[in-house]
Amino acid sequence: MTKSCPVLAPAERKIVDVIKRADTALAAAVSLALKEAVKQATEDMQAIDQEDATPVLEYFAGVVPRRAPLATEL
Repeated sequence: MTKSCPVLAPAERKIVDVIKRADTALAAAVSLALKEAVKQATEDMQAIDQEDATPVLEYFAGVVPRRAPLATEL
């Protein structure tokens, strides 16, 4: 069975483009927020002489999906 890719109408193409731009902006914002969280945690851990306890970026990245449903409450 072959899959066909329908040609999008101009209005549909515009919708896809808007969603892609929003997705790209969201990904950039999340990436920046993750880096900032690690930076802030590192600074805060250094202030209390606990550099070895600083969470890595992957820790914060794992928190994002668990916290995302809360965004609907905003």
